[in-house]
Amino acid sequence: MSIFLAILIFSGFIFLLISIKNDKKDASIKLNSPPILSRIETQELYTSVDYYNRGVAKHNLGDKQGAIDNYNSALKINPNYADAYTNRGLAKSNLGNQQAAIDDFDIAIKFKPNNLQAYINRGWSNFLSNHNQGAIADWGKSISLEPTAGAYCNLGLYKVILGNNAEGLVDLEQAIKLDPKLADNFVVRGFIRGAAGDKEGMLSDYKQALKFNPQIIDEWKRDAKQLQKYNNIAAYQKYQQILSGLTFQQ
Repeated sequence: MSIFLAILIFSGFIFLLISIKNDKKDASIKLNSPPILSRIETQELYTSVDYYNRGVAKHNLGDKQGAIDNYNSALKINPNYADAYTNRGLAKSNLGNQQAAIDDFDIAIKFKPNNLQAYINRGWSNFLSNHNQGAIADWGKSISLEPTAGAYCNLGLYKVILGNNAEGLVDLEQAIKLDPKLADNFVVRGFIRGAAGDKEGMLSDYKQALKFNPQIIDEWKRDAKQLQKYNNIAAYQKYQQILSGLTFQQ
């Protein structure tokens, strides 16, 4: 098989679309599609988009460091690649490096000012690292760009942490309307229902959460460790309360 033909065959796979969602952040990651001829004409074996797409694949497989390595390679070729900064920040956040993640989201927003995913994800990293006002500002900005379940869920959770369950419930109901299968929506609403004495409603919501995401408890435990690490005590304590009920339902 000639090199030219092999390149054409490989390039054909670029048009496969993959998207993932990362926990509460509602961050969709999609493959980008470079023109086939651009690689042939320039004689490049891999373009920045190729490395980006490989990073997405690694992320989908749970290899966050592998994803970061490929995003790094994409950014060496194209230092202005906003989506690569967004996704690299997401991977860094998943690995617990919130400040490095925030730095990447800042750059992504610089190159792409209306970057919805960067605002949602930066808000979550701000929240985990105890920068609560920054989190509220980012989620509010993301909703002004496009209302998403993840942003409303995050805002509802934050209001619950502040003890504002009634207002939090309004946000959670909106989040469920936007995405009736986002497990985190049911975790937070279940806690609100339990706090109001509706045990049946609480257990029903927790059951839904586990149905939509069997790994939800591990994910919440991971986030709780981040809250403890960054001394976000009020949020950490609320997470422990939520996890106690969720674990019981399991």
